[in-house]
Amino acid sequence: MKVEKKTAKKGRLDTFTIIAHLSLAIFGIIAFLTGDWADDYKKAIHDGFDIHGWLGLAVAAVIAIRLTHGLTGPESSRFSRWVPFTSERLGLVWKGIFNLISLRLPDRQSHRYISGLLKSFGLALFAWMALTGSFMFFFLEPGAKANGFTKQVMGMHEVGEALIPVYLVL
Repeated sequence: MKVEKKTAKKGRLDTFTIIAHLSLAIFGIIAFLTGDWADDYKKAIHDGFDIHGWLGLAVAAVIAIRLTHGLTGPESSRFSRWVPFTSERLGLVWKGIFNLISLRLPDRQSHRYISGLLKSFGLALFAWMALTGSFMFFFLEPGAKANGFTKQVMGMHEVGEALIPVYLVL
């Protein structure tokens, strides 16, 4: 496969992954910025909800594609290379935290130490937003007030909305 040849250099991402990240950044930022428009779902005419919803579905599609590519794509793009789920990688996270406390910058590869933990948090956060947002897009009844499980999902989506700026600052 041509993509795998391009990723022969260690640590270099393939073109597909770069495009997925760029798409996620563009659609994600626009969806985040239009989030307040979605409050018009209670009205019969709800253009803000529609715009925000379609942008959110674009983010959900990119997340689904990236998750699939991160599990089955070329070795350089797989999550198994950097997600800190092994004791060795968790040790690197702690080492990075201690380096920060002692005001030392780590000499590291991309996605190592705290960076890998933060990237994992971002991936989980955006997947969470895509899942809860998609649920609301398909099950929230426009023109009516949210209730029951849909209202709970809306609350969970709003928690994620509050965490996005935290992630971006980190």
